[in-house]
Amino acid sequence: MRTKMTLALGTLDKNTTAGMVARLEDAGLLRRTRSTDDRRRLTITPEGERVLNDLRPRIQSMERGIERHLSREDHAHLTRILAALVDQHETEPAPPGT
Repeated sequence: MRTKMTLALGTLDKNTTAGMVARLEDAGLLRRTRSTDDRRRLTITPEGERVLNDLRPRIQSMERGIERHLSREDHAHLTRILAALVDQHETEPAPPGT
């Protein structure tokens, strides 16, 4: 989850990320859960799912706005680059101390 969140939000330091997670948890949108492989696992709550579902149309509208300014070739190129970044971040281990 951390790498996907970092990719989506940009590079954030540990304190900023911890503060954001705490605020989302306080709002009832995320829940910290324990797991055997990662003690920092986050789970989206039903309320978090509702908020995310409410935001999806706005996000999709913004994406369409960006796509309108790109040729098909540029859009395909951007999609490949973003997919490669996601793949890279998902396979890299978390930096030490995070």
